[in-house]
Amino acid sequence: RSIASGQGMRESGELGLGPGFTFGFPAMLAIIEWLSPGNHLAEKLLIVGWFLLAIPLLYLLARDVVGPGPALWTAALTASNPLMLRWSNQVMTEMPFLSVSLLALLLLGRAMAKGDRPSGPMFLGSLAAILVAMTIRSVGMVLALAAPLSILIRRRYRLLAAILLFLIAAMTGANVAGYGPLLWSYVSRLFGPFFEAHTVEGGFEHLMGRAKTNIWRQVFINIPVMILPFPGAWLAPRLLVGLRYLLALIVLSLLVVGLGRMLRRSEPWAVYTGLYLLAIVFWEPEMAVMRALIPVVPFLFLSIVVGAMPVLAWCHQRWPKGSPRLRTGLVGLVFAVNLWGNIDSAQTFRDYPPQWQSYFEAAAWIEQHTPRDSIIAARKPTLLYLTSKRRSIYWSYSSSPEQFLGALQGSRATHVVVDQLGFPDTQQLLVPAIRRYPENFRLVYATVTHPPTYVVEIRWPDAAASPQ
Repeated sequence: RSIASGQGMRESGELGLGPGFTFGFPAMLAIIEWLSPGNHLAEKLLIVGWFLLAIPLLYLLARDVVGPGPALWTAALTASNPLMLRWSNQVMTEMPFLSVSLLALLLLGRAMAKGDRPSGPMFLGSLAAILVAMTIRSVGMVLALAAPLSILIRRRYRLLAAILLFLIAAMTGANVAGYGPLLWSYVSRLFGPFFEAHTVEGGFEHLMGRAKTNIWRQVFINIPVMILPFPGAWLAPRLLVGLRYLLALIVLSLLVVGLGRMLRRSEPWAVYTGLYLLAIVFWEPEMAVMRALIPVVPFLFLSIVVGAMPVLAWCHQRWPKGSPRLRTGLVGLVFAVNLWGNIDSAQTFRDYPPQWQSYFEAAAWIEQHTPRDSIIAARKPTLLYLTSKRRSIYWSYSSSPEQFLGALQGSRATHVVVDQLGFPDTQQLLVPAIRRYPENFRLVYATVTHPPTYVVEIRWPDAAASPQ
């Protein structure tokens, strides 16, 4: 909305985000907002279009690696996967970033396949796509690292020099244009955990603990659930749970073998997948959720197909008549599980979860019952602003109730929203401040929907009563 009105990157209508945030996706939405203000259906159709574009791009990339038949399996597995379909219409960055990343890796792979004289248009096209991906999500920096690394592994030094010069020139230009904070956000996104581990006492142990937690979650929960999306209600019997994890172990083994084979060939998409998975290992656990896998889901399926091909070839040699039936049966089983998972997903996600319904109910009350110049402090201020039409801000990440309340006073906040969204800082920062200084807060609304979301009015009796 702000970009479409000519105000640039400004959050909540007033608070400037400035050059430290990726602008690619907001720019896409600004075009729709300018043509058809408030048309959320058009925004969803934009995301669906990016998802539909990703499937043929994946097929072309996979065809270059494994041939047309297995490439078709890879594209079909991705297109029918419940996780992908669930996110294929949500107005978020996943699908645009996925499609642009696929385009970059497809063009780079084809350019590198041309020998010592790579195709100039394809090479330049891949570089342009990498830059676009970096404007959509800060994790696009992984793509920018994977490209020169895959070239370096192949010892294509002239091509490596060209891509490094291009990236250095692009980043220098961005810095001159005032986007230095954006470049720093890329660095902090990738290397911030290591800086923190080096500068904070006990930071290295904390980082290793985080890595162990994320590895366990990805290997034993997120990736198996993504690959074999059995409905949760059908997993109560222990036999089915054990069967699921046995199948997941087999498929994970194929994934590791396939990805390893492609890494030995220094395929750009495999190098990117390896770097991306390594990066999310060190993210905060609340960030390393299943959604974090979406940018590499197609490559995980491609790795599984690559790993399965030698097994299927061996079966064909041993049982030439039975192997086609085996292949058809396995493909049919996977698609049946995907269909099963999609039906369950449609029932589970047909509406917002209760905690989000409660949050938006509070936003609707704020729109109807607060002055237009109110300033609302909240954990998800952008969504609150879009639904309440009131200026909304993040609360301060302070270490004590005193500092927290002082930051609220400095921001001139008039209300604060106590949510039940599950983010730990609500209970660790906001609630202790309210309990420590109850005289500065007054409950004005609690939602009917459970779990309740509370709208609390902030009162500043006088300057002396407020913490400094």
